[in-house]
Amino acid sequence: MRIEPKLTDIEVADEGAEPSMSTLKQSERFDPEQGTDSRMNLHAQAPHGASAFSPRRYLASPGRRYVGQMLDAIVAFAIIFTLFAMGEALALEQHHIDIMALGSGALYWIFADALPRGQSLGKRVLSMAVIDKDTGAYCSLWQSFLRNILTPIIGVIDAIFILGRKRQRLGDLAANTIVIKY
Repeated sequence: MRIEPKLTDIEVADEGAEPSMSTLKQSERFDPEQGTDSRMNLHAQAPHGASAFSPRRYLASPGRRYVGQMLDAIVAFAIIFTLFAMGEALALEQHHIDIMALGSGALYWIFADALPRGQSLGKRVLSMAVIDKDTGAYCSLWQSFLRNILTPIIGVIDAIFILGRKRQRLGDLAANTIVIKY
């Protein structure tokens, strides 16, 4: 059984700022001596590098998110160019190479946030994860699709929304997700 982090564990704060425990009741706080938390069981799995019991979760900063997006774009283009090169080396017909390469790059771009622990490769490198805003579950395939399908079309407008207090772009609002740093 896997318990996901709750939204109450996530605070809107700048990275590196000391978190406030005001959102947690005294009885709900993690007791490091006992190794227990009244809200989670001992078998909970947290994102890579984070404690399952840590109330210190932050929304990822806009800068970190932009860099993660750029890393994912580099990965998508690397997939496309690699498949173009492989297709030409195998002497496949050009339209088959185009479909295979562009389709694979697009599939990565759209569904990357549904990789294990809600982390695309760019998010993994930067210690971020996409989770459901209400349940704290890692990003599903459907949520990843909703988050990313329109990004190439409305990218600049979408990127501006990350600057808001809740740090949710239009794709996050549509999929009911947030991006956390841990």
